[in-house]
Amino acid sequence: MKPSQTHVDSDTLHVLIVEDDISISHPMTILLHHYGYKTRVATTLTQALVLVEAKPVVVILDLQLPDGHGSKVLEKLMLMNSKSKTIVLSADDAEQIKKKLNWLKPEAVFSKPLDFLAILKRLRPLLPNPDKGSSNVPSKFLQAAA
Repeated sequence: MKPSQTHVDSDTLHVLIVEDDISISHPMTILLHHYGYKTRVATTLTQALVLVEAKPVVVILDLQLPDGHGSKVLEKLMLMNSKSKTIVLSADDAEQIKKKLNWLKPEAVFSKPLDFLAILKRLRPLLPNPDKGSSNVPSKFLQAAA
């Protein structure tokens, strides 16, 4: 069964957003909630290291956090043998970041400024069907992001 076809209970944390910039985390949270996904936001490395214990399905991870580098979250996920998928956000060039973090195996790397529709398109195959309305995702928006 594909991950996007799996149904999960309402207690599952779908997406942990690790981002200290509210102009990114807030709209991303609203977008994901609109499509039925349960999210949490960590604004510091310290918070993120605690919240990954909830075993989110996906972690959207900014690398430059106020109290440390986000790669430590990737390292912790590896040490936990976590099945969480990761999408990295960076102000640096995406290709350079992919090379640096290749051993930590992020699913995708996006450079800032972010294209929220491209991130949503990349997220959908990684996430199970939410409890409410994943069929609400307008395919025309996802096609536009291709």
